[in-house]
Amino acid sequence: MTPADLAPLAHWTLAAKHRILWRLFLTAALTLCFTILLFRSNAEDPRKNYIESQKAVLAMAPPPIPDVENAAVDYRNALKLFVPGSSTDDPEGNLDREGPFFQTPLVAAYFTANAPAFALLERGAAKSKCNWNLDYSAGVFISMDHMTTMRRAARMFAARARLRAQQGDHVGAAADFKRINRLAEHMGSDAYLLSGLVENSLLDISESALQWILVESPSLSVASLSAYRDAMPLHQNPQGRFLQIAECEMQLQLVTMDGLASRQDPSLSRAMLANLGGSNTATVESEPVQLLFGALLYGSERKTMLALSREVRETVQAGKVCSDDSEIIKHSSFGPAIVTQATMPAFSRTQASFLRAADKRLCVDAALAVLLFRSKYASDPHSIAELDPEFLPTIPVDY
Repeated sequence: MTPADLAPLAHWTLAAKHRILWRLFLTAALTLCFTILLFRSNAEDPRKNYIESQKAVLAMAPPPIPDVENAAVDYRNALKLFVPGSSTDDPEGNLDREGPFFQTPLVAAYFTANAPAFALLERGAAKSKCNWNLDYSAGVFISMDHMTTMRRAARMFAARARLRAQQGDHVGAAADFKRINRLAEHMGSDAYLLSGLVENSLLDISESALQWILVESPSLSVASLSAYRDAMPLHQNPQGRFLQIAECEMQLQLVTMDGLASRQDPSLSRAMLANLGGSNTATVESEPVQLLFGALLYGSERKTMLALSREVRETVQAGKVCSDDSEIIKHSSFGPAIVTQATMPAFSRTQASFLRAADKRLCVDAALAVLLFRSKYASDPHSIAELDPEFLPTIPVDY
C-alpha cells in the first residue's frame, strides 16, 4: 500500500466527527469495565461465600430427636385423626361465640369425635422436645406446612378451655392454656420468621379465649384465678427471640444471594429470580441474568446485607426499637440494593410484633393481679402500685 493509498484513511481517522464517535464508544466501554471492576471489588469469592453461608444455615437447624421424644410426630399424627365439624357446630372456628354455644349437643359431638386427636395433642404438649425436621438447605423457600397443624391445635385447646370454663372446671381450662403455651414453645423451635410470627399468634389465641372466660365468669375463686395466671407465663426475653429470628433471616438471605451469584444452586437461583418478578422460565434460568447479578450487584448487595444485619443486632442489643425498614437499608446501603429491598423481611414490624406480644402478656398478668386483689379485698386497687409486691413482683414496664 502506497502513501497515496493511506492518505484517505488518515484523513478519515483524523476527522473531528470520527474522533468524537470513537471517544464515545471507548468511554462507554471503559466506564462499563470500571463499573464491573468496582462492584466486583466489593465482594469476595461467591462460591466460597456460598459454602460458608450454607454451613451457617444448616447449623441453625435444631438437633435431631428420636420420634418417641419428638412432639412434632404426635402433632402431625393428631391432624390425621382430626374430624372437622360444620361451619355452625365447629367450636374451633367459632371461638368468638358466647359461652352457651360451647354447651350445645353438636359441639359436644365434635369433642367426642376428636377425642383421639386431643389425646395425641396432649401427649405432644407434654413433651419438652420438638423438631419439625425442616429442610434448612432450601433457604428462604423452605416448606412450613406444619403451621396449619399448630394453629388448629391451639384453637382446639382454646375451644375446650371455654367449654370447661362453662362447666365450672377452671383448673382444666387453665391446663389447656398451658398446652397452648407449649405449642407456641414448640413452634418456636425453629428460628424462621414465620415460625416466630405463628408462635405469637398461638399465644394470642389463648389470651383471647381467656378474656372471654373472665368476662363470662366475673366471680372466680382465688384458686381459679391463680391457675389461669400460672398458665400465662410472661415473655422472658422478647428482644432476644426477635434477634434470633433476625439473625436467621439474614443468614438465609446471604445463602440465597451467594447461591445466585455463584450459580451453585440452580433451583435456588430460579426461585429467587421468579420471586423478583421473573415470569418466563427461560428468562429466569438464563445464564446472562445470573451473570449480571454476580458481576454488577452481588458485591454491593452482600455488603449491604451484612451492614444491615450489624445495625439490627446493635439496635436490639442496646434495647432499642429498629428504625423503619427503608431507613435501615438507607443507613446500610453500599450501592444498589435491589435484591435486598425486594426480599428483606420487615424487621421493624417483626420486632414490634414480638414486643407487642410481650406487652399483651404483661397486661393479662396485671389484669389477673387486679382480679386477685378484688377477690381478697372486695375492692379494686386505686393504682397499679397497690398490687406491688403482693400481687405483682414488679411494676410492669411497656416494652
